[in-house]
Amino acid sequence: MGLGRRIDQSGETHLDGQSRHYQVVVHSTRFGDVFAWLPERFAMDIAANWQFIVGGGMPAIVNFASSSVFGRVPMTQYLTAQVWCGSSPLRFGLPLRFIATRSSETEVINPIKQLLKMSLPQSQDAGSLLIPPGPRLETNAAATVRDALGVTNYTGGDEITLFIGSYIAIPKIFIENIRVEFKGKLNSTGEPMESECDVRFGTLYIPTAGDIDDWIGASGELVQGTSRPLARQ
Repeated sequence: MGLGRRIDQSGETHLDGQSRHYQVVVHSTRFGDVFAWLPERFAMDIAANWQFIVGGGMPAIVNFASSSVFGRVPMTQYLTAQVWCGSSPLRFGLPLRFIATRSSETEVINPIKQLLKMSLPQSQDAGSLLIPPGPRLETNAAATVRDALGVTNYTGGDEITLFIGSYIAIPKIFIENIRVEFKGKLNSTGEPMESECDVRFGTLYIPTAGDIDDWIGASGELVQGTSRPLARQ
């Protein structure tokens, strides 16, 4: 099986007097919780797609006739209007840093492993169907396909929630891109003591204006029934 062993907590879980509100938590129902200190800055973006209401302007025959008669193509201001054609999901770019003060395995190696697992597909058996990472939509058609392929241990996906400090909590996200850099600081057994991980998250759905109020500025404690995990004191 490719489901892997669940690791409950890893990363910067020992607060050592620091407030837990200065943490980023990636909560995965399948792979556990990854804790990291809040970066000094991070970026989020949404792209909106707007297009001209009349694609390509006037019909070709009208353009040809107008050019022949008037020497120019007529255009009204209305034809320059643009209409909304959709928006992109909300995306976050977070530079996460892991520094070991007690254990390289639990504070550096394990959080990297967990984040990589969250971004990768799983297999039911060696060489069989790949199960996509992250949350996913459940439909009758999808269930029919799984039954036909003999997938018997499908658990409905990995529900991932991103908590940033005490003011941002976003459910149903996936890891779009991850870049890991290990530093040349090793312990006595040759294990890394520091790493940096640039992670780009995306939301499963295009957010609405109402979602923003639910996700940002609402204390970050509860989002659709998901409690914010607590690091070790």
